[in-house]
Amino acid sequence: MAKTFSLAVYAITIHTYGNKNDRQVLSDFNNGQDFLEYMDTMITSWKQDVARGDQYVPVNTDAEPNAQQGNAYRLSRKPDGTYHLYRRGRYLSGIIESGDYGTQEDGVDISTGELKFQKGAGEALMKPFYFMFYIPENSNIGFLLIEKISNYGIMTVLNNAILKFYQASPSDGLYTLRIAPLSIDALVQRKMQTLRYEAKKIELRKVTKDDLSISRISGNTINNEGISTTITYNIGINQYMRISEFLNWIRNKRNDTNTLYVIEEDLSCSDIAITVKIDGQDKVLSLQDVQSLGMSMDISTNVVLGPNRYPTYSFVDGKANELISFIQQQFNVR
Repeated sequence: MAKTFSLAVYAITIHTYGNKNDRQVLSDFNNGQDFLEYMDTMITSWKQDVARGDQYVPVNTDAEPNAQQGNAYRLSRKPDGTYHLYRRGRYLSGIIESGDYGTQEDGVDISTGELKFQKGAGEALMKPFYFMFYIPENSNIGFLLIEKISNYGIMTVLNNAILKFYQASPSDGLYTLRIAPLSIDALVQRKMQTLRYEAKKIELRKVTKDDLSISRISGNTINNEGISTTITYNIGINQYMRISEFLNWIRNKRNDTNTLYVIEEDLSCSDIAITVKIDGQDKVLSLQDVQSLGMSMDISTNVVLGPNRYPTYSFVDGKANELISFIQQQFNVR
């Protein structure tokens, strides 16, 4: 199976401990702290030095300190000895190499089957992954882009490293750091256009409306407890609703506590499902399924590979900047 390459998108927020609504400005929180400076300091510390030796790599053992298996990672080094780490204004990007250790595998010639090398349990085969932190000035949301190679990535490793570094900072205990997947509208629309996602049925599930309660329509012979109502809109033959238009409408219907969709004053629901036609077949998607289409951008088409047969930094960086333009448009940041 051919490798695929993509960029996953994550939102970075910091809020006052115990108050999720009190989001802080990431470039200036806790009396002048800057989250981008945090990340620059953390990743710069991964550079090799003479005291540690050229072979030093941090090891991710947070989940199980004495684990015999885990993941090693390091900042990628170029042939001239410099590092793939670049700071430009409110951007920090580079390449982190990562690989699993703890198992032994044979490396063979695929043409002859001849044994060429053996990876020991204390060794890791390192894959290069692009990353970018974008922390706009005076914004209460920041962004992290991470390259994925097929099903491989560094989000778990990087997230653990970030949390560990943050916990040692003067901000821990006062402010809570959160990094979560983020859906980008432009990516949702792009993928729906590519896959021709068109709605044939929309279901409002777990509806709250007094006129529709089972107790009301049964003359109070049935109790409402444990019974939910679903409203279904079936779209006729040769008629389709563009999901993007529906998403733009429903996005503004979320209530203040982010628990319900308030369709109108006395009608709300807690879940929405959409039936779409894909290659002539019906497929039911939750609203979360649709939103997940925007959580990563495929960059496999016309990919530029380096001598190691992985995408070059300049190629992925160009795609990352394209993705940043979508982010800036959606969140009105610069």
